[in-house]
Amino acid sequence: MKQYRHFEEDFKRDVVARIDSGAMTKAQVAREHNISSSLIDRWQVSVESTSPFKQGYNRASFG
Repeated sequence: MKQYRHFEEDFKRDVVARIDSGAMTKAQVAREHNISSSLIDRWQVSVESTSPFKQGYNRASFG
């Protein structure tokens, strides 16, 4: 039976941030960590959907 790797949320956010900032391309990150670009695509969707700023919140909402 195949054992699946588990990646922590902090790692996923870091990978997505490095791509979004332009520090690395998706292909570079995928090769560096031996993961597929489609997995990174799923992480990008997940990270963007959980970001409070992507959900319509603004600074006034935080205090």
